[in-house]
Amino acid sequence: MAVSVMTNVGNSRPVAYTPVLTNGSNGTPTAFWWRNDVWLWVDGLITWTNAGEAGALAIALPTGLVMNTALLTGTTNADAQLSTLLGFGQWRDAGTQFEPLAVLYASTTTVNLAENSQLIFGNQMANTDSLKFTFKVPILGW
Repeated sequence: MAVSVMTNVGNSRPVAYTPVLTNGSNGTPTAFWWRNDVWLWVDGLITWTNAGEAGALAIALPTGLVMNTALLTGTTNADAQLSTLLGFGQWRDAGTQFEPLAVLYASTTTVNLAENSQLIFGNQMANTDSLKFTFKVPILGW
């Protein structure tokens, strides 16, 4: 029996990286990324020791990668309700409760997190909070 094998698809095994955070100075991010055809997949966690800055928390893609916005259904980030949904996550709020999160388009190199259609700000975080997230985005040139 012959087996059909796809070639030149561009897949990779998970690679560890430390995402750069905007407005997340007291957060410690860890993540893995991998490629599946034109898609970058990211699975990450941010743990907090104190609040970050007042401003929307942004998580950067691995260095040198840029989203291919032609393959997204929309990129409006002025209102979290209209932004492109890229993934999901969960906020562990100081160990007392868990809140579902959406991963949203922020720019061609960053994503935001939102809870109940409101962007998460760095200063909403507290000691022992954590943010878990998973998302996929198309990458230019892949």
